[in-house]
Amino acid sequence: MFPKKNIAHFVESFPVTGQDYIYNQILNNADTGAIFITERLIQNRNTFNLAPFYYKRYSRCSFLNRLSSKLNDGLFNRIHLQKFNSYAQKILEENKVSLMHAHFGSMGYKLIGLRKKLNIPLVVTFYGVDVSYCLKSRLWLTRFRPMFESADRLIVLCEEAKDRLIGLGCEPEKICIWNIGMDLEGFPYRERQCRGQGPGFLTAARFVEKKGYPILLKAFSILAEKRKDIHLTALGYGPLKGRIQKMIADSGLGSMVTLIDTEKIEDFNQFYRQLLPQHDIFVLPSVIARDGDDEGGPALSLVYAQAAGLPVVATPFAGASRSIIDNKTGLFVESGNTRDLADKMQYLIDNPDIWNNLGRAGSDLVKNEFSLHKQLKVLEDIYASLV
Repeated sequence: MFPKKNIAHFVESFPVTGQDYIYNQILNNADTGAIFITERLIQNRNTFNLAPFYYKRYSRCSFLNRLSSKLNDGLFNRIHLQKFNSYAQKILEENKVSLMHAHFGSMGYKLIGLRKKLNIPLVVTFYGVDVSYCLKSRLWLTRFRPMFESADRLIVLCEEAKDRLIGLGCEPEKICIWNIGMDLEGFPYRERQCRGQGPGFLTAARFVEKKGYPILLKAFSILAEKRKDIHLTALGYGPLKGRIQKMIADSGLGSMVTLIDTEKIEDFNQFYRQLLPQHDIFVLPSVIARDGDDEGGPALSLVYAQAAGLPVVATPFAGASRSIIDNKTGLFVESGNTRDLADKMQYLIDNPDIWNNLGRAGSDLVKNEFSLHKQLKVLEDIYASLV
């Protein structure tokens, strides 16, 4: 059992839509005396009241922000980092914190100085972009390498991510592979059956390049040439929303595709669990973006869909194998292959009798491997090994 010591969780921004998996680690670990420290408050959120919450605004005008980004680790960035460290040190000392847990590598590097100064163990969890795009960026590698040396544990979400860190010289003994603890009780398994109409496809993925929307829409348009009774719902938010809307319009799919922007939906999980029973098949053709960004771990919207019993079709992105066993708990398609994706989607349309075989196996797997209680215990063991 983990000793009741104070844990300080660090994130850059709060709250962020769809990042309940981070907040669950804090809210469900109240026995450890967890506190929560962030740099930027995006909006007020009254639901976060189960753990002490610290926030300080740093007034930096947009001009200085742009200038700082061009200077990379120049003067403005160093001043900002010094201010943040002074602010955080006071909180750590007042709360007698025994361990720091940084969520995302982009936050972890900011705590290197505090790790050395206060001799408080540091755990850093990598979630995706920080273990893909950032590892190909000269700027971020310069920041990350000292963190690899100073951090006591580096938590990653898949084997591919661990191999990447080892390839950059990180000590293998420091790296732990962990399945994110997810509250799947609210996503009960439900058998799928034909509803007297064409199947409803669903994807839940941010509107960014790595999610593979052009491939999905092209594959869906191939199916739509033969079947006018099928439908696709796409949930997400992000910079490519306008471009994706144009793809839908240009393909003549306006009546067959529904795009839902989830950015301002405060309780995404509640919205998502209500939507899942209205759909039959989940699709996620993730790719590696041109800047190197990829999933870097299991896609949590896909895991939730599996918990609810939807058969899933996805590319073998980094982390996909944590929840998908091909032809058993889901179907894999070749990355970037529109025809293969269309064929697998058509296969499921033609064979609804296998929906529940895939759905039940997928649900059983994720509810065992991503259990919130089980994975929080793993996290507590990591903490206990350091405190």
